[in-house]
Amino acid sequence: MMLDFFRRVLDFFRRVLLRTTKRDKKPAELGNWTCASAVATGTKHLQASPPVPCQDAAIARVETGLRPCLFVADGAGSASLSHFGAQETVLRLSHLAASLEDIHSRLLDAPETPSGDECRLHAHRFLLHALETIAHLGNEKDAPFKEFRCTLLAAIAGSERFFWMKLGDGHIIRERNEKNLEVVGPIGKGEYANVTHFVDQDKNRNNAAVAFGLFPTAEISGIAAMTDGAAEKLVSADGKKIAGRLNTFFSDMRAGAFESTHLQSFLSDTDIWKPPGYTGDDKGLALLSRIRGND
Repeated sequence: MMLDFFRRVLDFFRRVLLRTTKRDKKPAELGNWTCASAVATGTKHLQASPPVPCQDAAIARVETGLRPCLFVADGAGSASLSHFGAQETVLRLSHLAASLEDIHSRLLDAPETPSGDECRLHAHRFLLHALETIAHLGNEKDAPFKEFRCTLLAAIAGSERFFWMKLGDGHIIRERNEKNLEVVGPIGKGEYANVTHFVDQDKNRNNAAVAFGLFPTAEISGIAAMTDGAAEKLVSADGKKIAGRLNTFFSDMRAGAFESTHLQSFLSDTDIWKPPGYTGDDKGLALLSRIRGND
Protein backbone atom coordinates (compact mmCIF):
# COMPACT_ATOMS: atom_id res chain seq x y z
CA MET A 1 0.00 0.00 0.00
CA MET A 2 2.74 2.47 0.97
CA LEU A 3 4.73 1.70 -2.18
CA ASP A 4 1.65 2.35 -4.31
CA PHE A 5 1.16 5.67 -2.55
CA PHE A 6 4.75 6.74 -3.16
CA ARG A 7 4.55 5.69 -6.79
CA ARG A 8 1.47 7.88 -7.27
CA VAL A 9 3.28 10.81 -5.65
CA LEU A 10 6.34 10.17 -7.81
CA ASP A 11 4.20 10.05 -10.95
CA PHE A 12 2.79 13.45 -10.03
CA PHE A 13 6.24 14.96 -9.53
CA ARG A 14 7.49 13.40 -12.76
CA ARG A 15 4.68 15.08 -14.69
CA VAL A 16 5.48 18.40 -13.00
CA LEU A 17 9.16 18.07 -13.80
CA LEU A 18 8.50 17.26 -17.42
CA ARG A 19 6.53 20.51 -17.68
CA THR A 20 9.06 22.67 -15.82
CA THR A 21 12.49 21.26 -16.71
CA LYS A 22 14.27 22.44 -19.86
CA ARG A 23 16.69 19.69 -20.77
CA ASP A 24 18.80 21.88 -23.06
CA LYS A 25 19.41 24.63 -20.51
CA LYS A 26 23.07 24.97 -19.47
CA PRO A 27 24.36 25.78 -15.97
CA ALA A 28 25.41 29.31 -15.15
CA GLU A 29 29.15 30.01 -14.98
CA LEU A 30 30.14 28.24 -11.76
CA GLY A 31 33.90 28.61 -11.84
CA ASN A 32 36.43 25.81 -12.07
CA TRP A 33 35.95 22.80 -9.81
CA THR A 34 37.64 19.43 -9.46
CA CYS A 35 36.36 16.29 -7.74
CA ALA A 36 37.33 12.98 -6.19
CA SER A 37 35.39 10.11 -4.61
CA ALA A 38 36.16 6.67 -3.23
CA VAL A 39 34.93 3.95 -0.89
CA ALA A 40 36.77 1.22 0.99
CA THR A 41 35.50 -1.88 2.74
CA GLY A 42 35.98 -1.82 6.50
CA THR A 43 37.98 -4.44 8.36
CA LYS A 44 34.84 -5.80 10.04
CA HIS A 45 33.38 -6.69 6.67
CA LEU A 46 36.69 -7.95 5.24
CA GLN A 47 37.18 -10.29 8.17
CA ALA A 48 33.60 -11.59 8.23
CA SER A 49 32.92 -15.12 7.02
CA PRO A 50 31.89 -14.87 4.28
CA PRO A 51 33.23 -11.33 3.61
CA VAL A 52 30.52 -8.63 3.44
CA PRO A 53 30.48 -6.21 0.46
CA CYS A 54 31.21 -2.55 1.12
CA GLN A 55 27.91 -0.89 2.00
CA ASP A 56 29.09 2.68 1.32
CA ALA A 57 28.76 4.47 -2.03
CA ALA A 58 30.06 7.87 -3.16
CA ILE A 59 29.90 9.90 -6.37
CA ALA A 60 31.32 13.36 -7.11
CA ARG A 61 30.77 14.87 -10.56
CA VAL A 62 32.42 17.78 -12.33
CA GLU A 63 31.68 17.57 -16.04
CA THR A 64 31.33 20.01 -18.91
CA GLY A 65 27.74 21.22 -19.14
CA LEU A 66 26.83 19.93 -15.67
CA ARG A 67 27.02 21.65 -12.31
CA PRO A 68 29.34 20.19 -9.64
CA CYS A 69 27.58 17.82 -7.25
CA LEU A 70 28.23 14.96 -4.88
CA PHE A 71 26.15 12.15 -3.38
CA VAL A 72 27.10 9.72 -0.61
CA ALA A 73 25.11 6.85 0.90
CA ASP A 74 25.72 4.32 3.67
CA GLY A 75 23.76 1.07 3.54
CA ALA A 76 22.11 -0.03 6.77
CA GLY A 77 24.34 -2.61 8.48
CA SER A 78 21.32 -4.76 9.32
CA ALA A 79 20.07 -4.79 5.70
CA SER A 80 21.51 -7.67 3.67
CA LEU A 81 21.31 -5.93 0.28
CA SER A 82 21.98 -2.35 1.33
CA HIS A 83 25.18 -2.19 -0.73
CA PHE A 84 22.95 -2.37 -3.83
CA GLY A 85 20.65 0.29 -2.37
CA ALA A 86 23.50 2.69 -1.62
CA GLN A 87 25.20 2.24 -5.01
CA GLU A 88 22.05 2.61 -7.06
CA THR A 89 20.78 5.55 -5.01
CA VAL A 90 23.86 7.74 -5.50
CA LEU A 91 24.02 6.84 -9.20
CA ARG A 92 20.37 7.60 -9.92
CA LEU A 93 20.34 10.79 -7.88
CA SER A 94 23.40 12.09 -9.72
CA HIS A 95 21.51 11.48 -12.98
CA LEU A 96 18.44 13.24 -11.58
CA ALA A 97 20.55 16.26 -10.60
CA ALA A 98 21.76 16.56 -14.19
CA SER A 99 18.17 16.62 -15.46
CA LEU A 100 16.94 19.47 -13.24
CA GLU A 101 18.93 22.37 -14.66
CA ASP A 102 16.00 24.77 -15.01
CA ILE A 103 15.07 24.20 -11.36
CA HIS A 104 18.68 24.51 -10.21
CA SER A 105 19.20 27.75 -12.12
CA ARG A 106 16.25 29.31 -10.27
CA LEU A 107 17.13 27.81 -6.90
CA LEU A 108 20.92 28.20 -6.91
CA ASP A 109 21.88 30.89 -9.45
CA ALA A 110 19.22 33.60 -9.16
CA PRO A 111 20.05 36.67 -6.98
CA GLU A 112 16.78 36.25 -5.05
CA THR A 113 16.96 33.80 -2.15
CA PRO A 114 14.44 30.95 -2.61
CA SER A 115 11.75 30.36 -0.01
CA GLY A 116 11.94 27.59 2.54
CA ASP A 117 9.08 25.82 0.77
CA GLU A 118 11.01 25.76 -2.52
CA CYS A 119 14.02 24.27 -0.79
CA ARG A 120 11.87 21.69 0.99
CA LEU A 121 10.22 20.67 -2.27
CA HIS A 122 13.62 20.20 -3.87
CA ALA A 123 14.84 17.97 -1.03
CA HIS A 124 11.68 15.90 -1.36
CA ARG A 125 12.28 15.50 -5.11
CA PHE A 126 15.52 13.70 -4.33
CA LEU A 127 14.00 11.73 -1.46
CA LEU A 128 11.12 10.53 -3.63
CA HIS A 129 13.52 9.54 -6.41
CA ALA A 130 15.58 7.57 -3.88
CA LEU A 131 12.40 5.81 -2.74
CA GLU A 132 11.52 4.92 -6.30
CA THR A 133 15.05 3.66 -6.94
CA ILE A 134 14.96 1.32 -3.95
CA ALA A 135 11.41 0.17 -4.73
CA HIS A 136 12.58 -0.76 -8.23
CA LEU A 137 15.53 -2.68 -6.78
CA GLY A 138 13.17 -4.59 -4.51
CA ASN A 139 11.05 -5.64 -7.46
CA GLU A 140 14.10 -6.49 -9.56
CA LYS A 141 15.73 -8.66 -6.89
CA ASP A 142 12.48 -9.90 -5.32
CA ALA A 143 13.45 -8.69 -1.85
CA PRO A 144 11.77 -6.41 0.73
CA PHE A 145 12.39 -2.66 0.56
CA LYS A 146 13.99 -2.73 4.03
CA GLU A 147 16.91 -4.84 2.76
CA PHE A 148 18.12 -1.94 0.57
CA ARG A 149 17.86 0.92 3.08
CA CYS A 150 20.61 3.55 3.13
CA THR A 151 21.42 7.01 4.43
CA LEU A 152 21.82 9.93 2.04
CA LEU A 153 24.07 13.00 1.78
CA ALA A 154 24.02 15.44 -1.15
CA ALA A 155 25.45 18.81 -2.19
CA ILE A 156 24.89 20.68 -5.48
CA ALA A 157 26.73 23.86 -6.52
CA GLY A 158 25.23 27.10 -7.80
CA SER A 159 26.75 30.43 -8.71
CA GLU A 160 24.97 32.09 -5.77
CA ARG A 161 24.38 29.26 -3.31
CA PHE A 162 24.83 25.57 -2.57
CA PHE A 163 21.95 23.19 -1.91
CA TRP A 164 22.55 20.39 0.59
CA MET A 165 20.49 17.62 2.12
CA LYS A 166 21.05 14.93 4.69
CA LEU A 167 19.10 11.89 5.83
CA GLY A 168 20.79 9.80 8.52
CA ASP A 169 24.35 9.85 9.81
CA GLY A 170 27.60 10.92 8.18
CA HIS A 171 28.76 14.49 7.63
CA ILE A 172 28.79 17.28 5.06
CA ILE A 173 31.79 19.58 5.55
CA ARG A 174 32.42 22.93 3.87
CA GLU A 175 35.76 24.70 3.57
CA ARG A 176 35.63 28.51 3.52
CA ASN A 177 38.41 30.65 2.06
CA GLU A 178 40.73 27.65 1.73
CA LYS A 179 41.09 27.26 5.52
CA ASN A 180 37.98 27.20 7.74
CA LEU A 181 36.26 23.80 8.02
CA GLU A 182 32.66 23.59 9.25
CA VAL A 183 30.04 20.87 9.63
CA VAL A 184 26.88 21.55 7.62
CA GLY A 185 23.57 20.43 9.10
CA PRO A 186 22.82 18.26 12.14
CA ILE A 187 25.15 15.69 13.65
CA GLY A 188 24.07 12.08 12.98
CA LYS A 189 24.70 9.09 15.20
CA GLY A 190 24.93 5.35 14.61
CA GLU A 191 22.16 2.96 13.66
CA TYR A 192 22.19 1.05 16.94
CA ALA A 193 21.69 4.21 19.00
CA ASN A 194 18.19 4.19 17.47
CA VAL A 195 18.62 7.68 16.07
CA THR A 196 19.86 7.07 12.54
CA HIS A 197 17.33 7.44 9.73
CA PHE A 198 17.36 5.72 6.36
CA VAL A 199 15.51 6.10 3.09
CA ASP A 200 12.61 3.93 4.20
CA GLN A 201 9.25 3.63 2.47
CA ASP A 202 7.15 2.61 5.47
CA LYS A 203 8.08 5.44 7.85
CA ASN A 204 6.47 8.88 7.70
CA ARG A 205 9.46 10.16 9.66
CA ASN A 206 11.36 10.39 6.37
CA ASN A 207 10.03 13.88 5.78
CA ALA A 208 10.65 14.96 9.37
CA ALA A 209 14.16 13.44 9.44
CA VAL A 210 15.53 14.84 6.20
CA ALA A 211 17.61 17.98 6.79
CA PHE A 212 18.28 20.42 3.97
CA GLY A 213 19.28 23.98 3.30
CA LEU A 214 21.21 26.54 1.30
CA PHE A 215 24.40 28.48 1.95
CA PRO A 216 26.26 31.14 -0.08
CA THR A 217 28.80 29.91 -2.62
CA ALA A 218 31.06 32.98 -2.55
CA GLU A 219 33.47 31.90 0.21
CA ILE A 220 33.30 28.16 -0.47
CA SER A 221 36.57 26.57 -1.57
CA GLY A 222 35.72 22.91 -0.86
CA ILE A 223 32.89 20.55 0.02
CA ALA A 224 33.17 17.04 1.47
CA ALA A 225 30.54 14.41 2.23
CA MET A 226 31.46 11.29 4.17
CA THR A 227 29.87 8.27 5.80
CA ASP A 228 30.21 7.74 9.52
CA GLY A 229 33.02 5.23 8.95
CA ALA A 230 35.18 7.79 7.17
CA ALA A 231 34.26 10.37 9.79
CA GLU A 232 35.83 8.24 12.53
CA LYS A 233 39.27 9.61 11.63
CA LEU A 234 38.20 12.95 10.16
CA VAL A 235 35.47 14.47 12.38
CA SER A 236 35.02 14.33 16.15
CA ALA A 237 31.85 12.79 17.54
CA ASP A 238 30.44 16.21 18.42
CA GLY A 239 31.43 17.72 15.06
CA LYS A 240 33.55 20.43 16.66
CA LYS A 241 36.93 19.14 15.51
CA ILE A 242 37.64 18.44 11.85
CA ALA A 243 40.90 16.95 10.64
CA GLY A 244 43.17 19.34 8.74
CA ARG A 245 43.78 16.48 6.32
CA LEU A 246 40.66 17.67 4.49
CA ASN A 247 42.34 21.05 3.92
CA THR A 248 45.31 19.17 2.50
CA PHE A 249 43.06 17.16 0.17
CA PHE A 250 41.32 20.30 -1.10
CA SER A 251 44.63 22.12 -1.57
CA ASP A 252 46.21 19.19 -3.44
CA MET A 253 43.12 18.95 -5.65
CA ARG A 254 43.42 22.64 -6.53
CA ALA A 255 47.05 22.02 -7.47
CA GLY A 256 46.12 19.05 -9.65
CA ALA A 257 47.99 16.67 -7.36
CA PHE A 258 45.11 14.65 -5.88
CA GLU A 259 42.59 12.39 -7.60
CA SER A 260 40.19 9.58 -6.75
CA THR A 261 43.06 7.05 -6.82
CA HIS A 262 44.84 9.00 -4.07
CA LEU A 263 41.64 9.12 -2.05
CA GLN A 264 41.21 5.36 -2.50
CA SER A 265 44.74 4.81 -1.20
CA PHE A 266 44.02 6.97 1.85
CA LEU A 267 40.81 5.10 2.71
CA SER A 268 42.57 1.73 2.28
CA ASP A 269 45.69 2.57 4.32
CA THR A 270 45.77 0.14 7.24
CA ASP A 271 48.34 2.31 9.05
CA ILE A 272 45.67 5.02 9.27
CA TRP A 273 42.51 2.97 9.65
CA LYS A 274 43.19 1.10 12.86
CA PRO A 275 42.31 1.48 16.56
CA PRO A 276 42.13 3.67 18.50
CA GLY A 277 39.48 5.77 16.84
CA TYR A 278 38.45 3.28 14.17
CA THR A 279 35.84 0.55 14.63
CA GLY A 280 36.30 -1.31 11.33
CA ASP A 281 33.36 0.31 9.52
CA ASP A 282 33.19 0.87 5.75
CA LYS A 283 34.38 4.27 4.53
CA GLY A 284 32.94 6.51 1.81
CA LEU A 285 34.10 10.03 0.93
CA ALA A 286 33.34 12.49 -1.90
CA LEU A 287 35.11 15.83 -2.45
CA LEU A 288 34.62 18.99 -4.51
CA SER A 289 37.42 21.57 -4.59
CA ARG A 290 37.19 25.01 -6.19
CA ILE A 291 40.12 26.25 -8.24
CA ARG A 292 40.44 30.01 -7.71
CA GLY A 293 41.83 32.34 -10.32
CA ASN A 294 39.91 30.75 -13.20
CA ASP A 295 36.40 31.75 -12.09
